[in-house]
Amino acid sequence: FKNRPLDFTNDFSVVKNSNVPGRKKKASPKKADSYVFYPTGVMKTLGIDMQSLLSDRARFKNTVVHVEWMDRINNTLKNLDPEKKDAMIKNHETLLYIKDKLNKAYLGGKIDFDTFKKSLAALMKWHQKTYEAMLTPKQYETLFEVKPEDAGPMIDKIVEAAPEYSF
Repeated sequence: FKNRPLDFTNDFSVVKNSNVPGRKKKASPKKADSYVFYPTGVMKTLGIDMQSLLSDRARFKNTVVHVEWMDRINNTLKNLDPEKKDAMIKNHETLLYIKDKLNKAYLGGKIDFDTFKKSLAALMKWHQKTYEAMLTPKQYETLFEVKPEDAGPMIDKIVEAAPEYSF
């Protein structure tokens, strides 16, 4: 991990679900697949392969964090398109899977604090962008209580204030 270059500039030029390497092409992909994105820069930094992510992310579906997030979505965004909801589930499971890997890499000494912070900021901004792609600005602001254009700077401030843990 330590020798991997940090380049998150293209993290929003993401791999769409239908373009996943090694994945069989479906005759007619679900519309929801067009809303599922992957943060390729963070995945590359952490050495996460797509097949592991796809097969393991569902284990986060019943976590308190995921259930509470989906409750917020269901309570805030009434009559949400089922395909968008499915994409939100997949994207949030992906976030939790990668965040778990990021925490383990940092706490295990495989990445330094600067790499952790840059990766965390990129991951959170990716997550915000997935919702921005699916929601109207009003829906987004209702869900996150921040305007889409203010999310990135807010994430930067929060991450910059994160305390460093030494091991």
